[in-house]
Amino acid sequence: MHVVTCHVVHVWKQGPNLYEKERVIMAKERFEEVYIQGKLNVTKIIRDNGTGVLYMLNQTRYNAGLTVLVDQEGNPLVDKEYKS
Repeated sequence: MHVVTCHVVHVWKQGPNLYEKERVIMAKERFEEVYIQGKLNVTKIIRDNGTGVLYMLNQTRYNAGLTVLVDQEGNPLVDKEYKS
């Protein structure tokens, strides 16, 4: 399995009808943690429930990195248990 890394930039936009609580609910419905390992240095596999694409999130005390998982051809890895 090959992993392509990228930098994540958080952009916060405040619209007239979009509040913090609504963003959290949308994120929980859209993304699901399917694997968690570690306590201080945490690695998670997260599935996008809209597409089935898998991402790896690595969190340490002060840093975090997020990347899409890809197959040998460089295509995004889709969860086999994902149902659209």
